Amino acid sequence: MRKLVPAMGLLAVGLSCLTLLAGEPAGAPPTTNGFKPVATVHSLMYGQLTHFQAIEQLIADAGAKDRHKRLGHEAELLAELANLNSLQRDKADYRAWATDLRETALELAREAGKKKDADDKAMLAKLERIKTICSACHDKYQ
Repeated sequence: MRKLVPAMGLLAVGLSCLTLLAGEPAGAPPTTNGFKPVATVHSLMYGQLTHFQAIEQLIADAGAKDRHKRLGHEAELLAELANLNSLQRDKADYRAWATDLRETALELAREAGKKKDADDKAMLAKLERIKTICSACHDKYQ
């Protein structure tokens, strides 16, 4: 234990220094106040479309290699882009659609995570829900 105390002290000092260098006071909880998306809405939409199309292809191809793993990754990335997209506009309906897209994509990822037990009809239903969400938002904001 005596050997650990100096090491833990050095670790604490090092972390405090890194925190100060990062502009945060030592011991401050992490915040997102300074977070600002850097991509344009169009870039985020392009990314969302790319992942949506990959999901669509993987759902259609039951024999695709590592299908469920890839579906999970694509759905999580789509969800994260929707998460970022929710910060692009200060409109309640826009944010609600982005949040709904995020949650539906995460549900799809969870279903894909069941691997061989994943229900293709359930994943297809999630994909259809995503299309509906996107269309509703695009009807108003595109």
